[in-house]
Amino acid sequence: MTRALLLLVIFAVLASRPLLAHEFTDLPAATQQILGAVAERWDSLDGSQQQQLIEGANRWQAMTSEQRQQVQQRFQRWQTLPENQRQQLREKMNSLKAMEPDQRQRTRDAWRTFQSLSPEQRQSLRQRYQQLSNGQRDQIRERLHERRP
Repeated sequence: MTRALLLLVIFAVLASRPLLAHEFTDLPAATQQILGAVAERWDSLDGSQQQQLIEGANRWQAMTSEQRQQVQQRFQRWQTLPENQRQQLREKMNSLKAMEPDQRQRTRDAWRTFQSLSPEQRQSLRQRYQQLSNGQRDQIRERLHERRP
């Protein structure tokens, strides 16, 4: 019984530690090529940051050329945004991450529905929303929250 308890404590401690850092030179050549921009500061990154970069490189390798091109275009658009807009987008992403999974899915579905509208329909909807008073906007938000289970 004591051994089992001791093993559980050891596993709990090990599980709570950050992921073990990888030596950059131990990574596969393709991963090293993708992550080349961070090679010089690799050792200064903590294990979880290194792991995120490795996972990102793995996702990149699994993408089609079309998907890679889309990601590159999005990144270029991101870089051209003013810092205040980037900060607003970060905050929106963080609030999306904080949502319950079902609420996050409904939000994504609503966004896809909005995106499926023609540009004219989207603009019309934006204009109608902007013309509402703050009280009317709050009522709409409350109704939307009431619809959620």
